[in-house]
Amino acid sequence: MIFDWFDTREAEIVGLKLADIVSSELEEKNKKVKKNKKKEIAEKAKIMQKVFTQANQYKQNSNPNFYKKAKLANVFKWRLLELEHDAEFVNILTRELVLHMK
Repeated sequence: MIFDWFDTREAEIVGLKLADIVSSELEEKNKKVKKNKKKEIAEKAKIMQKVFTQANQYKQNSNPNFYKKAKLANVFKWRLLELEHDAEFVNILTRELVLHMK
């Protein structure tokens, strides 16, 4: 009922899961890929696509309201920042995630 609207536990879990996917994928790719800018951009695009796919599954299964989407994005962003990823990349990725979840 009305309290379900404010229950963000699932959104928080999904946000953490998505951030962990990004983090582990970036670590794995950084070990394999040398500092070739084109390859780095292509790998980050693949990671973003994986995140968007997972976000779509959550969106279809749970039909989250805007509050839950905002909570998911907030948890996602802060988890990546806690894991010491580049703030500019995290901001861009979070913004794209929010736009994708509309």
